Amino acid sequence: MTSEIEVRTVNLEKDIGFIFSTWLKSYQQSAFVQGIYPEVFYQQHHKAIESILKRDNAVGIVAYPKGEPDVLLGYLVGEAGPVPVIHYIYVKGVFRKKGIAKLLIEASLLPIGSSFFTHWTYVVNLLIKKAPGLKYDPYRL
Repeated sequence: MTSEIEVRTVNLEKDIGFIFSTWLKSYQQSAFVQGIYPEVFYQQHHKAIESILKRDNAVGIVAYPKGEPDVLLGYLVGEAGPVPVIHYIYVKGVFRKKGIAKLLIEASLLPIGSSFFTHWTYVVNLLIKKAPGLKYDPYRL
């Protein structure tokens, strides 16, 4: 499956709607957001995502079917630097368990074994088993 998938750097102008929509909707349903009023969550977390994407060391990679760079299947948003951080990895449900998240991680060049992550997601659950050095720290936002 991954031989049919390509990756590219996030184009904020073209990809921002997909990133905000999927990140906010998928994370709002997580156990880590329970008890936060939806209006508060969407407003405040939108600001957090915007801040992350504007950082000088931000890393953004999207996956798409070969030859169709505007059809997004998933993405990774992180930060490079002395302490690498993976903020969010998202893959559309029907494309999960096909190696796309792994492809995004490899393309990001972030060293997973010594990185932190700030959002607990389905993909991170799978990564923890393979990369025990990956540490959860929601305060690295």
